[in-house]
Amino acid sequence: MRWERAILVAEEFQIDAEGLALVIGLVEERVRFDIEVTRRALSDEQEKSDTLNTLPRGAFTGLRKHFNNATVSNLSGELKQKELWLSTWRESVIKANPQIKAQRNKTLASLISGYKSDPYKRMKLYLILQEAVLIRPYSAIEGMNFSISEVNENVGADHIAVVCGYPQGAGQKILRETERFIKETGNNRGRLVKYALGGALFTAITVGFASPHIGAAVGGAVLGLHGVAATTAGLALLGGGAVAAHGFGIAGGIAVVVGGGALLGAAGGVGVSKVVQLLESNPEIVAESMAKLVNYTNFLSNSIQRHDERAASVRDRIVSDFLDFKHNFEREVIRGEHRRSPGKELQAVQVIGHAYEKMVQGIRA
Repeated sequence: MRWERAILVAEEFQIDAEGLALVIGLVEERVRFDIEVTRRALSDEQEKSDTLNTLPRGAFTGLRKHFNNATVSNLSGELKQKELWLSTWRESVIKANPQIKAQRNKTLASLISGYKSDPYKRMKLYLILQEAVLIRPYSAIEGMNFSISEVNENVGADHIAVVCGYPQGAGQKILRETERFIKETGNNRGRLVKYALGGALFTAITVGFASPHIGAAVGGAVLGLHGVAATTAGLALLGGGAVAAHGFGIAGGIAVVVGGGALLGAAGGVGVSKVVQLLESNPEIVAESMAKLVNYTNFLSNSIQRHDERAASVRDRIVSDFLDFKHNFEREVIRGEHRRSPGKELQAVQVIGHAYEKMVQGIRA
């Protein structure tokens, strides 16, 4: 594949301004849901406090009051931090993404309906949900660190999955299958969550897709390019740019490549040896991208079982392109044309091979 082929690969994973607005809206819905869970927990503890105050004094009652007061204080502080994070997120999103102002004015229900009513866009709704599930709420934002976490990430993930019209357990399955893939490839999920899942897309959403340093970072890390080429190509793949007739260019629209498509398309465009370089600096990005690709192809395979012919076409195209990518990568490793780090090359072969194996298992299931 060269750039023309790479662009076609990336387009299978491309979402527009409405899709980006939906990712953002789902993250906010997840946080609002978690805030309500925290508020209910605080209310329950305050009721316990009122009950304890009616009991006779005693050493045991005093101890219970002490622990209850500490819990109330902690939950109260946590609730304030979560509300602050949500307001800071909203301000950052509005400031950083003026291109999606009109879409942000739409309700979450109307955005979801727009995807569910279109057979092709309906498949991309899964990609959008996957990004919203894997983005980590309460990550550092606007230079502020937040020492808080979701009450239950599985429940939060399932909540937004149900909001999108998927069955109970769909969000939790994305988390579980992603974690399983990361563990099977020998990476530590704790580090993955901290540095990858809350990484490029989260930063682009809160800082702005048109920010040159975002394009340079993606173009440099994922594509292995430098200077203006890195900025232009990075913006086109991650967002803030549109695909021009003769390659990548930056236009007024916005197109975001999600679900691992950026890595697959970029590898075809500039050479799969760049994956080895990426593994040296950001191995989590490769593992996360492979996990997302596996999740999506398995989702498409399940859709095919429900006689969705469009899903079959998309899945077969993705698997075919991935197989080409896998063979080309293995060919370069055997030839030793880019031998900089044999250990990393072997790791990449294993991760990519494992991803293909999981795709085949999903097809045969």
